[in-house]
Amino acid sequence: MGESSNFTIDQDWQTHFAKVTNNRAWDLAEDPNEVSSINELLNLAHASAWHWSQVGSKREIMRSNLLIAFAHARSNFGQTAYHFSQSMIDFFIRDPDTQDWEKAIAFAVHALACLKCRKLDEFEKFVTLSLDSSSKVKNPQDLNVIQKILHFIPQPL
Repeated sequence: MGESSNFTIDQDWQTHFAKVTNNRAWDLAEDPNEVSSINELLNLAHASAWHWSQVGSKREIMRSNLLIAFAHARSNFGQTAYHFSQSMIDFFIRDPDTQDWEKAIAFAVHALACLKCRKLDEFEKFVTLSLDSSSKVKNPQDLNVIQKILHFIPQPL
């Protein structure tokens, strides 16, 4: 265990592991029931992010931070959810290539992170932004993902 290894994983395998862990983490995070295995959810989200950090684009890395923020929020870890959410939200707001479905998801996850750490004014702002972005999305699959995330967010008063 203390020995150093020169073993490396090629990019194809890194990408494969990033996708597999990402998809499984999203399946757990989107489940409307109570998270059955917080450790599994968090481990998968962080593993996916690590693999994307090795081979992914800036967008893929920010999406992995989004997933980590969502996983932490679903696990009721408000401060760390907010930390990871902060690391991605500016990217999705400022990047001109960000599509409405991506903004809607990023805003919803950030809103949930704000709620979990009691930043209620920011929570309300980002729920509204998510709903506004969602209203522009036409693809049914994208809308389905957005709705799964919004399911966890109470609407502002």
